[in-house]
Amino acid sequence: METTPRESKHIDLWISEFITFGAATVLIGLRLLSRRLTRIEFWWDDWFAIGCYSVAIAWVVIIPIWIKDGELGLHINDIHGHGTKAEILMHNSLILYVAELFYATALFCAKGSILSFYWRMFRVTNIKLPIQILACCSLIWIIIRTFMGIFHCMPVQRFWDPSAGGSCAIEDKKFFFGTILVHVMLDIAIIALLILQVRKLQLPVFQRIGIMLMFLFGIVICASAMVIIVASTQFDATSEDLNWNLVTIVVWASVEANLVTVSTCLPTVRPAILYLFTCTNPTSTIGSGSNSYGHSYGRSHGRSQTKNTIRLSTLPNNKDNDESSSTHQLADSD
Repeated sequence: METTPRESKHIDLWISEFITFGAATVLIGLRLLSRRLTRIEFWWDDWFAIGCYSVAIAWVVIIPIWIKDGELGLHINDIHGHGTKAEILMHNSLILYVAELFYATALFCAKGSILSFYWRMFRVTNIKLPIQILACCSLIWIIIRTFMGIFHCMPVQRFWDPSAGGSCAIEDKKFFFGTILVHVMLDIAIIALLILQVRKLQLPVFQRIGIMLMFLFGIVICASAMVIIVASTQFDATSEDLNWNLVTIVVWASVEANLVTVSTCLPTVRPAILYLFTCTNPTSTIGSGSNSYGHSYGRSHGRSQTKNTIRLSTLPNNKDNDESSSTHQLADSD
């Protein structure tokens, strides 16, 4: 008698995680190489980006464990050899509890990195107040979401162990929907802030392409979050088929958790790309007036050497030698 093959979404989970994690790994590597080549000191945007990637590493550990031990991506009736249904549900709920905290941390680090980048990219003062407001809103969001995530149930272990007693005052469906909706609204505001600043500038073709890529990844991340919002409205936390019902949310959360690293790194990687493909060291052309790439992470001396570029500035640096090489550009001009 032939047995019916098990319906599985394992391949969706593997593809969504490892393709996007690979992209995040490449981009963070290029970012670090760019910093080394241009001899630019790390600042908040860099540390937040590293925080994003650290969470991506944690996520790439969680997903295989979830698939192997929790059998995520299978119907619960198709799972054998992993204990009773109650034990399987308990194990999956515990992993979900941990994954939620990592997911939110990645999103917050991405917001922090991009807003820090804005702070240094635009030297005008009229953008600083909106940046501060969005940074405060992001901080409030992560504090509230983390608090709600940890104390989802009382006692805490009630989230994954119903035998612990107590109750869960926060519904999973409303928790997912509400917190991710606020996250999307913040992301839209962050993207809009950049659009409002960039539209005032007349930029060369290559610079426009670079900024369009930033917008594109921002839109992709927002789209991923919107899919999670829709999936959360259909999520049934009371169903015993948790392994199957969670897949859509986990797939798109994986995409988002990794692509936020890509998004934060995109504006910074051109020195590394030039070095790898043209063997040109950006530090050798920074002070020569040639069309080189970089970011101004310090005060520049004299006039900008290239027109129509976005100049970046940072906190004052007492090292005069570094000051002379701190005028870089977001992209080449024609």
